[in-house]
Amino acid sequence: MPPLIPYSRRLAVFLPLAAVCLGSVAAVSATTAPETSQFCEITAVPQSGMVKLQAFAKGDANAGGSYSFNVEKTGGGGSSTISQGGDFTLGKGGPELLSSVMLDAKDARYKAVLDIDLGTKSVSCTKLVGDD
Repeated sequence: MPPLIPYSRRLAVFLPLAAVCLGSVAAVSATTAPETSQFCEITAVPQSGMVKLQAFAKGDANAGGSYSFNVEKTGGGGSSTISQGGDFTLGKGGPELLSSVMLDAKDARYKAVLDIDLGTKSVSCTKLVGDD
């Protein structure tokens, strides 16, 4: 039977090095992948039997790009799709209202998707509203 000590020493050296390398890759991935909510947000505000969906862009002042806001409705007597979009520039930074739609909330489900292209990166936000 061959001695296990040389293999144990190699393994003892290799495992910590592998862990350090994997930890470094994970740290780089975490710092280079920004949170989507940092750049976009969709809110749903109930108002008198209706729901107002609002699409916001967030970022640095004078940043800009283009957006598309798509809302798919199901239930409540059928289905429909609303699509809006265009170019935008953030004024003072902070949240900038890009689009807003008012919809019937009774017996309906909505899937709202906001896609933002900032030139150097693209982000997407999704909001589900309505009965489950």
